[in-house]
Amino acid sequence: MLLALSQPTLAQENGSSLREQIIGEWVAISIVSSGKKTAIPGERTQELNLKFKEKDFEVREHKAKAEKADGFKGSYLLNTDHQPATLDLILGNTERDKIVGIVRIEDGKLILCVDSLMGRLKRPNKFESTEGSGFDLVILKRVAKNN
Repeated sequence: MLLALSQPTLAQENGSSLREQIIGEWVAISIVSSGKKTAIPGERTQELNLKFKEKDFEVREHKAKAEKADGFKGSYLLNTDHQPATLDLILGNTERDKIVGIVRIEDGKLILCVDSLMGRLKRPNKFESTEGSGFDLVILKRVAKNN
């Protein structure tokens, strides 16, 4: 299975930068890993949440309702000078403690394509996940704020 999304334009929605747009909490609505669609909810996870703050991020993965959520957090580097914009999720103090990828926002959704093997440091150059690529294509929607 091949899932590819059209090449992005780095449009600024509502006049805000990509950095401003990604801040907040997101929930995955689609994950394709090495060309294979993973249902949400499904075998891999019941829910995947990603929260970006000004300088750091947190990922929470709920595998089953009764289980405690797994997760990790760290800092991130966003470079909008590249097209598409690049995103490095930094989990430790060495180069091998990184997940590298590309990012964009399209139609209100956060779209990430990342190397699924931490430390391999192979950055995708397209928003696609093909069989054997080792890339995850993740589409997330913003979590509605409770008033």
